[in-house]
Amino acid sequence: MTIIVNHVLSNNVHSGIFEDIFSYFSRYTYQYAAHIPSDKPIIGAHVRHYHRPHLEERLIKPCVVTVHHDLSDPDGWLSINAFLDRYKEADTVICLNTLQQKKLAECGILNTVVIPHGYNHHLIDNARQLGREDRKKFTVAVVSKRYARKVKGEAYLFELAKRLDSDNIDFLLIGDGRAEEGNSLRNLGFDVEVYERLPYPTLIDAYRGVSALLMTSYFEGGPANIPEAAAMGVPVLANPIGMVPDLIENDKHGIYLTMDPSVDAAMLNDLSEPGNSRYKDLLESSRQPSENLITWEESINLNMKEHLSLIKENQVSINKVLELFA
Repeated sequence: MTIIVNHVLSNNVHSGIFEDIFSYFSRYTYQYAAHIPSDKPIIGAHVRHYHRPHLEERLIKPCVVTVHHDLSDPDGWLSINAFLDRYKEADTVICLNTLQQKKLAECGILNTVVIPHGYNHHLIDNARQLGREDRKKFTVAVVSKRYARKVKGEAYLFELAKRLDSDNIDFLLIGDGRAEEGNSLRNLGFDVEVYERLPYPTLIDAYRGVSALLMTSYFEGGPANIPEAAAMGVPVLANPIGMVPDLIENDKHGIYLTMDPSVDAAMLNDLSEPGNSRYKDLLESSRQPSENLITWEESINLNMKEHLSLIKENQVSINKVLELFA
């Protein structure tokens, strides 16, 4: 028997992130499951997995939903109130991090489980074995798409950079729209490499030359760069939101930003000094990632465990009904 999982997108807006996630589902469960993305629920699925549940008037059970965004995001499109009724309908709500789970518990939603995004061990394990690439300067990486509403902390990044020492620090920017930050940083005197698009294997290899990942977002469900950097042993300097508190222990796998540019710049300037003992300690301890860090294969298996549990429960209910009419 092939299990059919219908991934319901609820509209036809393209998402590269969702496409990547669905490819992992197919890759790791091809022996027993078929994953079918669709704009609307299809007939004949054993379980439905909703990814934009707020766009549905009701959910069809058995079903799970995944919380892909930051529940504290003030954007009206992502308001938590737009999601709560659908979360209450779902059999299981899959959170990417414990902050989401805590927020939902405050709203009386307890049918939750935390399953973070993973990392691609096929690529990362190989890249990690090649070792680190030494650079002349302390290379700070920003790996994220630029958004018009500046939720990725673009204004903060500019204020931070104005206070950083360009003699010791350079930047690697990867993501759509990051050429704009690249020009601003060059005008401030920094050496900057910008790649708006990189093949994923090349992106993973780029982490080998990174001194620290800088994550300045104000709102995040993930982001995906956190497990990538953690798996590569790259210290993470981040606003402690999304998956950060679960995967990055402060002063072990990285440092939590205060989001005050003056305070954080002083920390980063100190960290970038050649031979800095705090950075040496971070680099050493980052080689032992958090036990919460999992691969994509493990993440998919945990998701499928939730799917299979619902299918089993639903089948038991059907069998009981059939017994009444036997």
